[in-house]
Amino acid sequence: MFMTCAIIFSYGVYQAIYEEMAEDSDSPFAGTSSSILSLIGTLSIAIMSMGGPFVMTWAKLYGPQPVIMSGGLVFGLGCILASLSQYVWEFALTQGLLVGLGTCMAYVPTMSVVPTWFDKRRGLAMGIVISGSACGGMIWPPVLRAITSHIGFRNALRISGCLVIFFVPLSGCTLGWEPKFKNKVSGQIAGLSKMTGWIKVPLIDWEVAKTKKFVAQALGCFLQSAGYSTPLFFYAAFAQSLGYSSSMADNFITISNAANFVSRIVIGYAADKFGRLNVLFLTTIISSVVVFAFWLPSTFVDNTVPHTAADVLFIIFAISYGSFGAAYISLFLLA
Repeated sequence: MFMTCAIIFSYGVYQAIYEEMAEDSDSPFAGTSSSILSLIGTLSIAIMSMGGPFVMTWAKLYGPQPVIMSGGLVFGLGCILASLSQYVWEFALTQGLLVGLGTCMAYVPTMSVVPTWFDKRRGLAMGIVISGSACGGMIWPPVLRAITSHIGFRNALRISGCLVIFFVPLSGCTLGWEPKFKNKVSGQIAGLSKMTGWIKVPLIDWEVAKTKKFVAQALGCFLQSAGYSTPLFFYAAFAQSLGYSSSMADNFITISNAANFVSRIVIGYAADKFGRLNVLFLTTIISSVVVFAFWLPSTFVDNTVPHTAADVLFIIFAISYGSFGAAYISLFLLA
């Protein structure tokens, strides 16, 4: 989680860098709008989730370890190829598509293996594991900005890619199914060939898909995911519009992830104690409220809101949204 999801969720650093480079006629991003640039990060997050059904089939067929290890290689390759890219569409394919696929291959099996080993304290266990992405989110933004400032964003991509190639396979080799669940998986893949099974499209159980609970949960996840990544990508860019330096602007990503790191563990514990759906409902409502209560008013800086007030509002938003916004990622898996 520290090496994959954390880097994706730190894309806001690259978003700000690419927006700065868009003003340079000699850069690969010359004249590109911020909305187009955000598609690179959006694509990676989308693939991270959309590839889940396929990746789960691979994890059941071959085991989670080789899939996670391969995910680290794909992620690293995506970063390295992105460092060689010259056009926006190439960044979309490498830093977007390949990095997203690599994250999916590491993230989905990990989040599927962990719950099989826990029962009563499952929410707490998941909170601790997924807090790795928030911990990485505190460290990666200043590191990426420092590397970029000294040796360029291309070398930042290469260095992060090489680190992922080394560390993710190393950690992935330790993650195996719980023995009883492994027996259950063996029954699910009975008759599926290891030679051709990886291309099989997972069939939908329409009896389950048509239930109200499934539709409600799928719709909720869709809507939450649609809005969740926007602040992540624009923390730094918006902070720069408030007058912060590039290094200080990246600190808003770090602040948000610091709050996220603590809250994921606390929220995981609360989910065990008060019910996962109850906590999910509460955190989702709070994350929605803080957008309208804090970030939206801060956008009216120098119009109806004084500059100092806008700064305070945005700082409060970064902490509040970091604390509650990402809870759905772990709680939806447990609901």
